Amino acid sequence: MAIAVGAFLIVHGLIHVMWFVPPSDDPRYPFTWKSPRAEENLGWEPDRVRSLGKALVVAATVGFVLAGVGALGVTGLAGSWHALAAASAFISLAAISLFWHRYFIVGLALDIAIVVAGSLGWPAL
Repeated sequence: MAIAVGAFLIVHGLIHVMWFVPPSDDPRYPFTWKSPRAEENLGWEPDRVRSLGKALVVAATVGFVLAGVGALGVTGLAGSWHALAAASAFISLAAISLFWHRYFIVGLALDIAIVVAGSLGWPAL
């Protein structure tokens, strides 16, 4: 079970790296640093939105990878992987809400599942 949970958290975290892949010309490509909602409704400059987004994505990626490594039993992280996973899920949810695209529904569901699993007491590893 520890291998499955650890691998899931690491893979889920690494998927966030897609935001740093150069955008496709395809208008359906979801991983962009554009957030018309934040720019228009909040009056934020595009550079501010990108900076916040990059910070959120890096934090979520690093947090999920560390949580996954901790779930695998690595000393120093094994006792805190639960908190790292939950915090990373909340950070990821913030990034998803900032840059919402309908393709992010799976990531949204996974992040919510991680938060729910944390609130219900996580599986025993």
